[in-house]
Amino acid sequence: MNIPESFPVKPRTYQLSIAESALKSNSLIVLPTGLGKTLIAALVVFNYVGETGKAIITAPTRPLVNQHLREFSRYLSCKEDEIVALTGSTKKEGRETLWKTRFVVCTPQTLQNDLNHGITNLRETRCLVIDEAHRAVGNYAYVSISRTFVEESGGRLIGLTASPGSDPSKFQSIKDALGIDNVIIRDENDPEIRAHFSDVKVTVTRIARPEPLKIIQSYCDNMLQDLKKPLRDLDFFIGKKLNRSTLAQSIPAISEVARTVDGSLFRIIPRITACIRLDYALEYLETQGAEMFYEYLDGILESQDKSMIRTADLLRATSFLGRILDMRQKVLAEEENPKMKIIQRICIETLSANQDSRIIVFTHFRKTSEKLTAFLNSSIPGEIAVRFVGQASRSGSSGLTQKDQESILDAFREGKKKILVATSVAEEGLDIPQTDQVIFYEPVPSDIRSIQRRGRTGRIRAGSVHILTYEGSRDISYLYSSQRKESRMKQMMSSYSNKKGDLYSY
Repeated sequence: MNIPESFPVKPRTYQLSIAESALKSNSLIVLPTGLGKTLIAALVVFNYVGETGKAIITAPTRPLVNQHLREFSRYLSCKEDEIVALTGSTKKEGRETLWKTRFVVCTPQTLQNDLNHGITNLRETRCLVIDEAHRAVGNYAYVSISRTFVEESGGRLIGLTASPGSDPSKFQSIKDALGIDNVIIRDENDPEIRAHFSDVKVTVTRIARPEPLKIIQSYCDNMLQDLKKPLRDLDFFIGKKLNRSTLAQSIPAISEVARTVDGSLFRIIPRITACIRLDYALEYLETQGAEMFYEYLDGILESQDKSMIRTADLLRATSFLGRILDMRQKVLAEEENPKMKIIQRICIETLSANQDSRIIVFTHFRKTSEKLTAFLNSSIPGEIAVRFVGQASRSGSSGLTQKDQESILDAFREGKKKILVATSVAEEGLDIPQTDQVIFYEPVPSDIRSIQRRGRTGRIRAGSVHILTYEGSRDISYLYSSQRKESRMKQMMSSYSNKKGDLYSY
């Protein structure tokens, strides 16, 4: 294994051994967050492409692309004209020339689009790095890119992930999609890893919900059951649970039958849509609180969109909506969001103990990120909290430009901002070593996302994770779901690791 003379750090023993294994065949590297997957990929690239060969490094978000641009530039001592970042915001003029740069860091969507339009090809690419490789399923761009790479180049492909998921069939699909011959697994039980693994303390806080919120939930549950009654006898739903996922998946099939066989079924679709929207309202109520619930409900009742009007009419036809609306003034006057108060306390205690600390608060909903950021900045001196979301603007919520995202992350790394209130865009891969606290505003039912969130702390020293839950809500269901999936993932990884008698790779 050759190491660049100007390499900024001395690779660890496990990093060298993983890189040596990955040089031999297309490999998926499964390694806990913060243990140097990017460094390993850089070693493989350096050794495989030689002094003149070409490599492409892909990452799913623009903040990650910019991070990899910095890291690969540093690890490979690239000259300014040897490495470039390409994303959807890169101007079309000159893109074909930019793709000829020796090292290209890009989003998979950008690479897929330019391959489809003949702007570039992979024939000269010697090495392809797929970051967050667990995304390589279904129609995601990684799948077609990897297939094209294997057909056109035959070079070396390296997939990187900290969390491949708990489903064995999905894991096999990832391997197949990437053309993986070799899976390299390391975890915290590996003696070489343990020496570099910082402990992370996880605390789950269970919060009692006020009685009025329980009453509103019971009204919503009853209203949802009334809406579902006409659906239960439909052939589409026999033997199935009428949950949000099943309802959403049924719409295309029902629409097709309504269009070709039975036009009366068109009347069913607004009811299905109303059920889905009411379930979203319940999720707001159970995980975010009364204010977010009523704002979402108002959005339905006041909208001029035809589909929303049909939903509003169906809700008004029940006997429960009026009761829910009658409780609004009293509930909102009395409710003081306990999750926000707990987060405020944790932030104050953490920063009082160490002013150099960094805190990331994850929340699923953008509106919550806006409200929480405003609350923290109004209650903690210094305007030290900042919101971090994706680039796309959504209804009632503007996104951040790529420049804004970079500016926010730089301010957080430098300590100008101490608290990052982030949505899922910050879950994957962002390297902010100083983060001491990660707070989940709510649990997520995904093992992958839970692992990614926790992985933002404990990177160079011990860290803490706080998960906030409302008792008797889907918060608890989501928490247990992610825990079960994570346990199955660990069992699956252990099973795969032991298939060929080697505890950590095969």
